[in-house]
Amino acid sequence: CVALLLSAYASGAMAQSFTPQQLDEWLKAGASFETGKDSGPLVQAEKAIIESAADPKLRAASEASLLRALETATTREGRGFLCRQLYIVGTVRCIPLLEKLLADPDASHMARYVLARLEYPEAAVALHRALAGTSGAARVGIINSLGELRHEPAVNDLVELLQSDDLESASAAARSLGCIGDRHAVKALRDRRNTAPSGLRQRIDHALLFAAEGAVTVGRTDEAAATYRLFYTDEFPIHFRRAGLRGLMGIEGAAPTDLLVKAIQDEDPVVRSQMIAIMTDAQGSSATRMFANLLPSLPVDSQIEMLSMLAVRGDSAAVPA
Repeated sequence: CVALLLSAYASGAMAQSFTPQQLDEWLKAGASFETGKDSGPLVQAEKAIIESAADPKLRAASEASLLRALETATTREGRGFLCRQLYIVGTVRCIPLLEKLLADPDASHMARYVLARLEYPEAAVALHRALAGTSGAARVGIINSLGELRHEPAVNDLVELLQSDDLESASAAARSLGCIGDRHAVKALRDRRNTAPSGLRQRIDHALLFAAEGAVTVGRTDEAAATYRLFYTDEFPIHFRRAGLRGLMGIEGAAPTDLLVKAIQDEDPVVRSQMIAIMTDAQGSSATRMFANLLPSLPVDSQIEMLSMLAVRGDSAAVPA
């Protein structure tokens, strides 16, 4: 709906339907809005903000009106409403005020939401600056946003937070370091894993896998392979071992097939089933023949699963088996 309105305004199909004075009045009502009050002015203000987004001059004026209203907002609902409108028309000019709101428990979430979606490097810098002055849920939210934005200058601070006794902050730091995924972040995650409590260690493991996926996309395959090999050991639960092996096969093609063959012969039926399910990731007819040769040695339930996956592979090398 918003996209259609913006398209219509951009094409000139609709003329401006409000005055700056009207918008100021509607936003003034929004700044003090509380649940149960008349929401009519908020509806009018939102329509006007959407309309103004397609016109640079009108957008700048609307942003200025929003900032004036936000500076004097007196309710949590009002601040949230005004922040949501800045998401539509906000530019680099709104960043300083939003940064101030990051320390306000009643407004931090919405201010962070807008900052994390503004396509200006200054927004990530503002979030990073606010990190030291926040705590609790506000700090966790900022940590998560810095990871989503892949703000590399925050890595040192995130590494420090990874050592925190606050499990929520440390877990968020692990996740964000995995999102950023540079070599420094990965090394910090692996080092911390050795001493982390079990709850945090699981978050670190997920973060390392995520970092490995990111490394593959930018061509750092040796680094990713090292992480995937780390996970393919008996130390890890089956879903991590499976992820590690799939990652290796994605990088090295048929080379890790012998590892998969060995895993399919595991005594644990759950392990066998999980590993048979990723047979399609192994490349080449030689891999197909290796899988087919396993059939006589497997229990019947595993044979049935194996036959199904050989069919999915669609390789004629499996026909004799």
